[in-house]
Amino acid sequence: MIDGAPSPESQFEGDCEVLSKAHPVRRWVLTAPAVLPRWTLSTGAIVRWHLICAELAFILGRDDRRGRLLDVGCGRGEYVVWAARRYPVLDVCVGVDEMEREASGPFLRSPDSLAGRVHLIAGLFEKELVRAHGPFRVLLCVDVLEHVPEDLAFVREMAAVAAHGASLIVHVPAVNQRHALRAVGAEFERRRAAGTDQHVREGYSADGIRELLEGGGWSVEMLRPTFGPIAIAWADADYALAELGRIGFLVRASLLPLTVAGAVLSKRIVPERGNGWLVRARRR
Repeated sequence: MIDGAPSPESQFEGDCEVLSKAHPVRRWVLTAPAVLPRWTLSTGAIVRWHLICAELAFILGRDDRRGRLLDVGCGRGEYVVWAARRYPVLDVCVGVDEMEREASGPFLRSPDSLAGRVHLIAGLFEKELVRAHGPFRVLLCVDVLEHVPEDLAFVREMAAVAAHGASLIVHVPAVNQRHALRAVGAEFERRRAAGTDQHVREGYSADGIRELLEGGGWSVEMLRPTFGPIAIAWADADYALAELGRIGFLVRASLLPLTVAGAVLSKRIVPERGNGWLVRARRR
């Protein structure tokens, strides 16, 4: 691929954005459907989407108490917009992200029907940035902590803006990552050795993420592995195909139904070991 040229996938997302502008009524069907977080072919993003949405349903699905949601490191704000639409009991949904590091594009634009309920804030998360919108009943932190040098202080900042008894959903990579394709594993090792990986740590052990959260004011209620052997192989193949340009993109697009089916199954099938951890915790 030529440096600076858009990838086939980014061009595809751009085409969908143009279409959504031309057909505003259909925009939110295109950019945040139930089965995809946005127009993406990324296996990791799709699997995480279904895992996080299932946890939100567990917390909010049968509860009519009103409250507020905060997504720390929200990316484009997919979870924020979706949660606001899906759960009217959420009075306010807030997302915070350092957008200059977000490769997937700018914040989503909220539909008029969510005016006043969705707030997407560009900046480094700290409690003062969101305190006026809190306290929060539900907090999300999805693949963020591995980027944060002072992760304990970061977790305590989240606790500081959470209501008593608030729920926190966290996803992080695990230590000792495994790969089905040796070339993919070697590429990630090369990035870490060269210092070009955005992660400040590879990931967390089960004991490590539990200790971090409990030291930061949270009680862990559920901790399970994610991205087991099948998902690892699928994600590695997806990564390799993405490097092939347009041909790889077309193959990935044709396999999208299988990716979504696997992501749906991942909510129910818990691997014995995986490349990630999904945690649900409660504010003490």
